[in-house]
Amino acid sequence: MQIEADGYISLAGKDGDASITQLAEPIARLREKLSSRLRERANLFKEAMLDPDTFCVTWEHVPGRGAFEIQQEKLVEEATRAARGGKVHAVSVTDNPGGNPAISTEILCTELKKLGIEPLVHVAFRDKNRNQVESLLYGVAALGVRNLLMLTGDYPASGGFMGRARPNFDLDSVHGLQLVRMMNNGLEHEALGRKSVLAPTDFFAGAAVSPFKQTEAELMGQYYKLRKKIESGAGFLITQLGYDIRKYHELMTWLKLNGYDVPAVINIYVLPYAAARTMNANQIPGAVVTAKLLNEIDAERKGEDKGRQARLMRAARMYA
Repeated sequence: MQIEADGYISLAGKDGDASITQLAEPIARLREKLSSRLRERANLFKEAMLDPDTFCVTWEHVPGRGAFEIQQEKLVEEATRAARGGKVHAVSVTDNPGGNPAISTEILCTELKKLGIEPLVHVAFRDKNRNQVESLLYGVAALGVRNLLMLTGDYPASGGFMGRARPNFDLDSVHGLQLVRMMNNGLEHEALGRKSVLAPTDFFAGAAVSPFKQTEAELMGQYYKLRKKIESGAGFLITQLGYDIRKYHELMTWLKLNGYDVPAVINIYVLPYAAARTMNANQIPGAVVTAKLLNEIDAERKGEDKGRQARLMRAARMYA
């Protein structure tokens, strides 16, 4: 049996006679089905991150607290727009950011997968022990979610139910990356005295870094831990918010000097005055806004457009 390029199939019998039947429509449907399956199996975010000729774009969302709030509806609407637009390679969802409770990131990311956009699950180890992390990871793997950002997580804030939550920190981001690497290779475990190996996963895991620390001691600590993250299997990096472009250059120089061929994504945020003031007060770990920048934003918001154009221009310059 032979499928020809023009969409025909030729069947040769024992006596050498050949009959040709036109099967263009069934073959076209088969090709479309195969293409659809391949698209489902492909990790478009990973492909974009690892392709030096592709400008990879992710869109981070903070889902907020509750289940039926406007913020969650907005996230789904914007993820739908991103899927249709084709310019965003992944939508990432934070995991209890700032140590505050929020709707489960893994639940939202499985919904994003259904919309046709690659989800990027943030996994913060502040709230989970190692068993919970393993269960979560195998759960999202079963649902086809493969992209992870492994984070130690901020210390819990005081806004939880009846006060501050008790932190866990059973693992940190380095341990988490090591766990993912073992799961991708087939995690070995022992049950009833017998060793067995679980089916391998196909995760693409990354790590965060903040090159914006104010003191040399803090900055060296960041780079020391970054080395451990990369050597533990981080396939990509995402920076903390920051507005000192020279620090991005320092990060890329450090990666090059140390021979690490790991792609890095910078975090761009259209910075309003309220958020700038919070960062200037060191209330968001790793995010630095200097007094000079805060004063600039304060002056900009007094214009006719309340500083909107200046904020967009600042973000556009970072993008460029």
